[in-house]
Amino acid sequence: MRAVFRVVLLPIAAVLMSAVPPERVIPFPGVEGEALILPQNIPVRFSGFYKQGGEYVGARFSGRFVLTGRFTYGCEWDCGEPGVNEDENYALRIIPDQALAARLPHWKVRNNDIAIFVSKAKPFTHAITTPEQRAALASPTVPNVQGRISIVVDHLETSLDCDSASFRADFVKIAKPPELSNIDLDGNFGCG
Repeated sequence: MRAVFRVVLLPIAAVLMSAVPPERVIPFPGVEGEALILPQNIPVRFSGFYKQGGEYVGARFSGRFVLTGRFTYGCEWDCGEPGVNEDENYALRIIPDQALAARLPHWKVRNNDIAIFVSKAKPFTHAITTPEQRAALASPTVPNVQGRISIVVDHLETSLDCDSASFRADFVKIAKPPELSNIDLDGNFGCG
């Protein structure tokens, strides 16, 4: 008697999709109904939740990744005031490209658009601006420098502030020279 073997070929997409882990949902301690969403192919590793003043306020991640998107650099608060300090009052904010934003951690309830504030960015901001431009940023005539960016960042954090999510990461190095241009800043980035 002959044995009959059937070969069943599954579509390649079905095989590949089964190899990709599903997103993880981690309940956020102390906030009823809120959870941290870790998408498939996330570029960072979840380190844990952290507290400030005895209450959980956010989550930390380890791992470097290339952050690409639209950026603005300028005075965030106390602009136009005498003695405004560039290190304390100026901020580099990056709105990640859509494909990257889909892979970044986010919150279940406070799921506003992602804008990442980049700390330790002075080497970057001084590489793309002149001293005259930085001085002009304190005036109402030049609110910010804008363009597209590709940098390496580390130590991503996300926290819940004033009923929205905020994001922060540390600048490591420039991955590709930035392109200065006017950009569209439409979006719901919360109050942070």
